[in-house]
Amino acid sequence: MQIQCTKKLLEQLKTVNIIPDSNVAVDEKSIFSWHANFVTINRHKSIILVNNHNRYVILLYKISKKDMKNISELISNAIKKAFSTEGIRNDIIDRYLSEAKAVVYTKYSSRSILSTMNSVEDEAWYYEEEFLVGQVSQPYFSQVMGDALRKIDGEYYKPIELLLEYLKGYIVDKESVLSVKSYQLMIRMDLEDYNVWRRIIVPEDITFRALHHAIQIVFDWRDCHIHNFEVFQGTAQVAYIGSDEDCYEYSNFMEFSIVLDNKVFLGEYSPEKYNIVYHYDSGDNWTHDIVFEKVIEDYSKKETICLGGEGERPPEDVGGEGGYDEYLKVISDPKHPDYNFMIDRAIDQKAKEFDLENINVRLKHNIYKLFV
Repeated sequence: MQIQCTKKLLEQLKTVNIIPDSNVAVDEKSIFSWHANFVTINRHKSIILVNNHNRYVILLYKISKKDMKNISELISNAIKKAFSTEGIRNDIIDRYLSEAKAVVYTKYSSRSILSTMNSVEDEAWYYEEEFLVGQVSQPYFSQVMGDALRKIDGEYYKPIELLLEYLKGYIVDKESVLSVKSYQLMIRMDLEDYNVWRRIIVPEDITFRALHHAIQIVFDWRDCHIHNFEVFQGTAQVAYIGSDEDCYEYSNFMEFSIVLDNKVFLGEYSPEKYNIVYHYDSGDNWTHDIVFEKVIEDYSKKETICLGGEGERPPEDVGGEGGYDEYLKVISDPKHPDYNFMIDRAIDQKAKEFDLENINVRLKHNIYKLFV
């Protein structure tokens, strides 16, 4: 595996041997070659790697002197962690690393890839607050960057798509490159007189914030109100998962865990073991029961998918279920004195009819990973 380093990175690498240009054959399109640059992100020493073949990104964040002494092992482990987080099968990851062989270092050779690294550095500054605490490798940042279009030889591609396409060559059967533990869930609105539900499949390792965004899409909510999750084990509440720092104001007198939704993953409160309730809009108080249906241990996709649903959700800001009853009563009677007022008030708040195809298009284009 070639790590083609910028001058800034070479100055930091004091414990590795740099191979002279004349002694190494450089393949600018090799999947086993990575360009690498040393950067500081908010004063934190970091290394950005970009794959020559597909522009897939690896980020090593807050690197210490100790880390630099073991940089080759750190790079290999970061690649393995990022590929695993993408859902790539372990046997395929192991084969890739085996074929890549030992890590060697040389000078960078491509200005276009250097340009990509510079743009990734800007993105890293933007996402820094979302990075995993206490970890050098940032695989969820890799996921976001892998989903972004990159220009290669005059055409635009998503790095993850090129990576997966290459790795298909490692398969000797018709199985998928991916093997993703996922949950099938039924999400039902807690309404007394209306039947509104959606069935979805979600990866185990999405954050609760990503789950929130998925729920917003499948119900066609507008995401303009506060939301939270409550987690129960039996009848006892074990966690409150909130959408902003305000949730910590309760932490002094609550007996259960209080945590931000972008800091906890669905698998940590598996719906297989816990009962999860989602609340949206504290005024109207729309409650959604998240019902576990089954585990899919080796799902062949790393994405959130809606399988079906029924019912149109109420308009935003209608005043809860009672207000929804009144809304339906008024709009069913054009002669009602409040008819025009209610129509005008709700015209941009009313949900569309359930459209499975449209929902799945929106889910596919939604970054369901950490940074959402």
